[in-house]
Amino acid sequence: DVWQSGYKESAKVYQEGNYNSSVVDQSGYKNKARVKQIGNGNSSEIDQYGVEESASVRQKGNKNSSKIAQNGKYSDADVRQRGYENTSGIVQTGYAQDADVIQKGRKNSSHIDQSHTQNTALVKQYGKNNSSDITQKGYKEDATVYQEGHYNSSTIGQAGVKNTADVAQYGDGNKSSIHQSGKYETAYVEQYGNHNKSSIDQSGISNKAAVSQYGNYNYSDIYQSGVKNAAYVYQYGNGNGSHITQDGSAALSLADVYQEGNNNYGSILQTNSLLNATILTQIGNGHVSSTVQSGIGNVATINQF
Repeated sequence: DVWQSGYKESAKVYQEGNYNSSVVDQSGYKNKARVKQIGNGNSSEIDQYGVEESASVRQKGNKNSSKIAQNGKYSDADVRQRGYENTSGIVQTGYAQDADVIQKGRKNSSHIDQSHTQNTALVKQYGKNNSSDITQKGYKEDATVYQEGHYNSSTIGQAGVKNTADVAQYGDGNKSSIHQSGKYETAYVEQYGNHNKSSIDQSGISNKAAVSQYGNYNYSDIYQSGVKNAAYVYQYGNGNGSHITQDGSAALSLADVYQEGNNNYGSILQTNSLLNATILTQIGNGHVSSTVQSGIGNVATINQF
């Protein structure tokens, strides 16, 4: 079904197969919708109420589902689904938002919600039962999620100015959570293996966090609040754990954790920091370290082999 009430609206729908469903509802100025469905039982819904917005949906397989809703100016949404029972939802309001979703496999799910100005989201899912949730409510936020495997999950929430989040998951059952509310913050997570967990929560200005996990059942938790905090975590092995907290009106705090082996644990707490720095290296099995720094100009280096 196609409903259009506006000026110079455009809609094209191609269907091949059985029980496919497409709904296009447009009212505004120069909006464009394109739908191509090949297979059985696929469904697509596009609602656009704005100015020069564009939506494209391509589905090949069975029982894939896509919903796109846009209300603003110059936004673009593109969904490509191939396989079975993949689901995608995109909601965009504001100015010049951009969302792209690629799903290949079975029962992958993606949800993107963007508002305000010039936010960008890209999701690629290959496998089955992977899930991604992106919410961006700011100015020129950028989020990228790549998932290859089964039952991986990623959550990204950003509200601020020019924040960036990048997640790559390879394996099964990995989990990543990123929340950023500030300006010029960056978060990177890469997980190779199974059942690794990463959590990053940042607020302030110019915070940066990077987590690399190679193995199984590793976990990392990073919380930063301040100005120019930086945290880096590298975990190679199984069952390693890391917890980093950097709080206060920070100036150039740094915490760096490197763990290679199995069942190592490191905890770092830096509060009210000014030029604090901690570098923790643990190589082997079963090492435990706890570092607390509060004050001015503290430096700690811990090596355990």
